[in-house]
Amino acid sequence: MRGRKPIPLEMRLASQGIGEAAAEALDLAKVLGEPEMPPGFDAEHASEWDAVITDLRECNTLSREIGATVEVYVRNLVRMRKAEAHIAEHGEVVPAPRTGVPMYNPYLAVANRAAKEVRSAAAELGLTPSSRGRVTKIKPPEKEDDGFGL
Repeated sequence: MRGRKPIPLEMRLASQGIGEAAAEALDLAKVLGEPEMPPGFDAEHASEWDAVITDLRECNTLSREIGATVEVYVRNLVRMRKAEAHIAEHGEVVPAPRTGVPMYNPYLAVANRAAKEVRSAAAELGLTPSSRGRVTKIKPPEKEDDGFGL
């Protein structure tokens, strides 16, 4: 589902009647910078977090406000991989615990749900080729010329 294209921050501010002085008064620290890694991430989560943050930094789409979306992406990606490893080990069809009748592995549902969340978060973050053009890039504020060429 494509939906409407996101409107860049500058255009939203202009359409809301906020002038340049008021826009400069906005707390850019909320937008600029990197989100903090959530507490409780193990080594696998931390590795994925670092990889995603690096990708977003290279695309100039990294901001503090996307931390929760990155967390959803990372948690579900790790969950999906663990579920897929369980499926690879035990198979897609397993015997039911009480009756022994063949049934679908419950980890299939876990893997499918996690994959859906990964796809959704990846599109929101601009990590897929088709969504890269729809994500607003963050422009860091330009440094003022101090007259000394520094």
